[in-house]
Amino acid sequence: MTAKEKLVDELSEAEAAAELRSWSARRGRLAALTESAPIDDEPFTDEDVAAVDESYADLAAGATTMPVGEFRRSRGPASRAE
Repeated sequence: MTAKEKLVDELSEAEAAAELRSWSARRGRLAALTESAPIDDEPFTDEDVAAVDESYADLAAGATTMPVGEFRRSRGPASRAE
């Protein structure tokens, strides 16, 4: 059973409507933030290209990764301000 099917089976109509409103509000806020963000017009430098290449090489070599939430928890409250 898919996640969508489980939601349909588990939620009442009223619960589903409330969740849909909540989800739509969150999605709307994200869209507003995205649309109002300044355009990043700085040129992509050779240093940027090298950093991206290094990251992909690390991943290809089997480097371990960490979810951003776990990284932030490991760094403490100061990392949440970024």
